Amino acid sequence: MSKPISLDLRKRILQEVSSGRESVRSAAARFLVSVNSIYLWQRKLKQTGKLEADYSRSGRKSKLRERELKLIKKELLFQPDIALQELIDNLKIDISVSALCRIVKYKLDFKFKKRLFIQNHKKEKML
Repeated sequence: MSKPISLDLRKRILQEVSSGRESVRSAAARFLVSVNSIYLWQRKLKQTGKLEADYSRSGRKSKLRERELKLIKKELLFQPDIALQELIDNLKIDISVSALCRIVKYKLDFKFKKRLFIQNHKKEKML
């Protein structure tokens, strides 16, 4: 999917068309956008008063709700060296290990640095 046209360019195109200096077709050709885009922007501006691009998240929605995410985060803060499969078993959630890995990395923003945990754990034992 291509990037959306900038808000500034949308405004400039619609100013040209609404002032009557250019037709929709000539503005589309001049600014290298589709005629349909200009009509859609006009309709959106009329209906909502906004021209910003609509961003939608594509892909499957997460199986886990906010409650489960909080439980996972709480468990990881309590026991940072827990294995993902063990976490799934403890919380009794229906999700694959790879999906949980992505959630932990990208949604909860946890980093997996087992080496650092082991070093800190050894230091605690020595004290």
